[in-house]
Amino acid sequence: MACSAVLRVHVQVQWIHKNSHRVLTSDDRIEIDDAVNEIVDGYQKYDVQRRQAGDQTTYMLIIRRLVLTDAGTYTCQINVKASHVHPSKDGVLVVLSTCSFMLHSVPLLTTCLHALVIAHSC
Repeated sequence: MACSAVLRVHVQVQWIHKNSHRVLTSDDRIEIDDAVNEIVDGYQKYDVQRRQAGDQTTYMLIIRRLVLTDAGTYTCQINVKASHVHPSKDGVLVVLSTCSFMLHSVPLLTTCLHALVIAHSC
């Protein structure tokens, strides 16, 4: 999921999982503890990438190893310091299906999951 904004001084961009009321990121930092954001095969479950193009900055939330509980509404919120203005944008992650592979009756660690992101703004 991506959230773009023209950033000015004194703002903070956060990704929030609304269903769990959990702040996942602040700017390009991960805010959840390592027990939830476990590293598997060298990659954290949650990550954020920041990309700059002119005066526009995009914060892309990356969720790896999807599970059914990852479904829900994710909010990108811009917190303007010294202001009560907090523009936000919601995106809905719908987990459509899961699959796993078996080899000689032993489940492999490989799983696949299909997801659909439905974005809309407030």
